[in-house]
Amino acid sequence: MTTRAFFSQHLSRAWWIGYRTYDEEHISNPWWLLDFLGKGDLHGKAFSLFTSTFTNNKKIGLGIIEGIMLSQRHFRNVQYTYAFVNKYFNALGGVKILDILTREQVRDITVKLLDDVWKGQYPINSKDREHILKSE
Repeated sequence: MTTRAFFSQHLSRAWWIGYRTYDEEHISNPWWLLDFLGKGDLHGKAFSLFTSTFTNNKKIGLGIIEGIMLSQRHFRNVQYTYAFVNKYFNALGGVKILDILTREQVRDITVKLLDDVWKGQYPINSKDREHILKSE
């Protein structure tokens, strides 16, 4: 069964989202990233993020969510943002072995990517920009 199939079944999707967002290192609230991811369209964001094979590595998924959370001042917590970051990591995986990255490195790469988009230093089409950036 594929990762995509796990996320199309309701009960299976709930279990996998819970498993992939559970943060054992955050003892006071191990569900803190699920609290953030779950605001709004949980299914769409989870589907965009977790159906890529590289996010089978839990530290990559957690690092991406945390990086988007740290960038929420300028970026929307919506499916498009997760899909955009996912595309970047998919391309990055063509030149770098993603599995050797630490969660902190993934988080920092995500924050830098989004910061570069915000500053206009990373090319992005106007449609994507409209979907992921918060309005001033």
